[in-house]
Amino acid sequence: MFYHNNTSEPLLNKTNEVNRILFASLPFVVLLSSVGTVVIKTGQNKGNLLITITGLMTEGLAFLIYPISMRVYSLRTITICWSGGSILTGVIGGYLLFDEIPSKMSLMGCLFVIIGIVFAAS
Repeated sequence: MFYHNNTSEPLLNKTNEVNRILFASLPFVVLLSSVGTVVIKTGQNKGNLLITITGLMTEGLAFLIYPISMRVYSLRTITICWSGGSILTGVIGGYLLFDEIPSKMSLMGCLFVIIGIVFAAS
C-alpha cells in the first residue's frame, strides 16, 4: 500500500479521485507500452530516428508509470495485462500497419498464450 506522510492509513482510503488515478494507471501503462512498440517499429521501417526516439520515450514513460500500478495491482496482474496487450499489439498492429500476415501456427500460439493469461488471471 502507498502511505501519505507519516500516517498509518493508506492513501487509497483517502479520496476517490486518487483511487481512480491509481486504478487507471495499469491500462494506461499497457496502452503506452503498446503504442511505443508500434512507434519504434514505424521509426525503424522508415529509417527515421526521431520517430524511433519518440517510441522509446513512450516506452520509457510506461515504465515510469509501472511503480504507480504496483501500488494498487499485484505483480501477477500487471504482468498478465502487459503480456496480453503485447500479444494483441503484435498480431493486430503487425497485420494492420506493417503487412505482417501471421501464420496459422503463430495464431494458435497467440491463442494458447491468451488462454493461459485468462487462466492465470483467475
